[in-house]
Amino acid sequence: MSEIIRAYILLIIGVATIVIILYIVYSDWYKRKKDFDKDWIKKLLESDIE
Repeated sequence: MSEIIRAYILLIIGVATIVIILYIVYSDWYKRKKDFDKDWIKKLLESDIE
């Protein structure tokens, strides 16, 4: 019985770790993408004005 419980705990910890890592990577990528989009729009507008 304790083996099953231990397996479930390890599984939950593993899944939680993966979710946290994915969340950190995704939020970091999303922030960079937003900054990149802003810069891209700014460059586009500046090139249109000139």
